[in-house]
Amino acid sequence: MPLVSAYDSLERLWSAPMPFLFQRRCGPEDRAIPRNYIYTCLNDALAASGRPLRDPDASGLDDDEDDDGAED
Repeated sequence: MPLVSAYDSLERLWSAPMPFLFQRRCGPEDRAIPRNYIYTCLNDALAASGRPLRDPDASGLDDDEDDDGAED
């Protein structure tokens, strides 16, 4: 698995090159797929199945910019 850097919009910095699980080929380079796109895809797939993705407190899972810094 290729090592790629990813931008963390919550921390506002680039990660060191790592073997991110979700990657895609973009031209001649590999890029990490952003977490908000993964959330969107999971929510869409689960909504189509009739079972929306939920947090443990039963609220909907979304990519809020006012995150409290907790790990995803």
